[in-house]
Amino acid sequence: MSVSVFAFTCGDLDYLESTVKLSANSELPVRVFTQKGESKRGFYALEVIKESLPIIEQKFGVAFPLPKLDLVALPFLSDGGVENWSVIQILNEHVLTPGWDVTELKLKETKSRIKNIVVHELVHMYVGDYITFDSFDYTWFNEAFATFMASAILADLGHENLWLEKTISDIVNLKRAQSLKETKPIFVSHVSTDSTQSTLEKEAYEKGIYLTRMLGNLFSENGVPNDNFDNLFKAIDPQTQQTPI
Repeated sequence: MSVSVFAFTCGDLDYLESTVKLSANSELPVRVFTQKGESKRGFYALEVIKESLPIIEQKFGVAFPLPKLDLVALPFLSDGGVENWSVIQILNEHVLTPGWDVTELKLKETKSRIKNIVVHELVHMYVGDYITFDSFDYTWFNEAFATFMASAILADLGHENLWLEKTISDIVNLKRAQSLKETKPIFVSHVSTDSTQSTLEKEAYEKGIYLTRMLGNLFSENGVPNDNFDNLFKAIDPQTQQTPI
């Protein structure tokens, strides 16, 4: 394990626990930890893990490489969410459902955010943790790929409009940012490592998502784009590498 993805959490915590059936009928214990009295708010995040992790394992074609998986909701966290290997840490407001008096619209928005963040971090268990980049110069691709694949996983689960919604909300600002003189290229060598945020330019991350989707669409059936990118994942699946692709 790379030391950059090692972490532990200490505290007087509650937790929810379940299991996920993965390849070879193995059952992986999964837990969502919260502050005392907050565990019920973590139920939705636990359900997202249970429904999405088998699909992630299937798309990579590699058995989940850990004996357990924990998600810890924290009251403060400078990065918002961190993909530490087997102990994902996420800020409370990004992963816990709100109280009973929330509006239906707010609840829908919160659940959408939880799905996106949790699945993004689960992808990192493979890309970023199991396979770790040798330089923070590639943080842009590490993060862009996780978001790209998360949208593909969620499309498989029936959430087909997520990419369209993201494009509508982000594309105008992204185009505007690219017209500025100080805009940097997608790859910059010797990035600052003073903090996690300093290793990643937001514009590079956003461009990386579009770049990865463009690559995925090169493998689409009959040149027709789709949101699950199964052909791309088959191309990188080690189980299918019988002939050159």
